[in-house]
Amino acid sequence: MPANLDSVVATVGILIASLVLVAAIALVLWQRRFASSRKSAQTTGPTAPIPRTEVWAASVLRPRGGERWVGIITGDMMKVQNVDIWINPENTKMEMARPDEFSTSGMIRFFGGFPEAGDITDDVIARALKDRVGDNVPVSAGSAFETTSGALERSNNVRHIIHVAAVEGRPAAGFQQVDNVDQCIANALSLADDLVANGSEARSVLFPLLGAGVGRAAPEPTAYLLLQATVDYLEDAEKPGVDRVYFLAYNAREYEALLSAFQRVDKLGPLRKMSRREVRQATRNPLP
Repeated sequence: MPANLDSVVATVGILIASLVLVAAIALVLWQRRFASSRKSAQTTGPTAPIPRTEVWAASVLRPRGGERWVGIITGDMMKVQNVDIWINPENTKMEMARPDEFSTSGMIRFFGGFPEAGDITDDVIARALKDRVGDNVPVSAGSAFETTSGALERSNNVRHIIHVAAVEGRPAAGFQQVDNVDQCIANALSLADDLVANGSEARSVLFPLLGAGVGRAAPEPTAYLLLQATVDYLEDAEKPGVDRVYFLAYNAREYEALLSAFQRVDKLGPLRKMSRREVRQATRNPLP
């Protein structure tokens, strides 16, 4: 009996020591993971770009039938490959940003201008916009104009650029979001539907948060206003046209603002993440 008892005590001691060792290792690993996650959060922050491109979508509950979808695409706009029409938030003078400016307008101008060796070789989009508008500037807030997508057709599968007057310059104040920024939605989508009626195969649209960049408007009210205007338009649309409208969430703050808007706007189905297969399938099968 004493020998057996000694054996049991020794076995129990070994088990306890092993459990203590495992717990210590687990604690160290958890501390490292926690420290890493905190460092990552502090490094990225709410205004840093979202590294992954993901597509989220919710159906619009329409009384007239026919599917329409609204959604969110996260991350860098230049990684988006599956949207036919990009919306460019422009100023009321329809003067595109310089190609080296960090703005939607500047990036569209640069990457659509057949870039080579850090410069554009053909300023095709800015030139097309100037020709389209002519001398009729400044345009009314919310106005929309369509141009070619230039090199973006080859690099990102973009068929059209629609430029909307989403910001206006004010003396001693810089650019600010226009008062009726939601009118940009109706005008842009109406123009997109006209393109479809005239034979374009475009069926999807990508909006940034209009006026929340260089226009310095808060993302939260902007996201709600734009999403509500989009749902109102798609709900009442009778003629065949675009069937998918996305909003770009470049950073965490924009993403949270859009998520909040999707929770507040009525007549939407649940927002869910789309798989790569679903995104490809939606791109290949537009509305008839």
